[in-house]
Amino acid sequence: MTIFLLTAGMLSVIMLIMAVGVIFSNRELQGSCGGPGQCSCEKAGKPKACEQMAHRIDALTARDTP
Repeated sequence: MTIFLLTAGMLSVIMLIMAVGVIFSNRELQGSCGGPGQCSCEKAGKPKACEQMAHRIDALTARDTP
């Protein structure tokens, strides 16, 4: 039980340090595309391409679900 508590405590301290680092870095959070205006679809001049792909994926997953 002691090892578990030490491990949980160390992980908590590490997570706290990372959170403080993010707060003090003063950067905005970004999505996987890099944030608004950074998406490759938008740069290529096809802003609706991502939406069309999402609709196709939704249709495929709806077809595959029992």
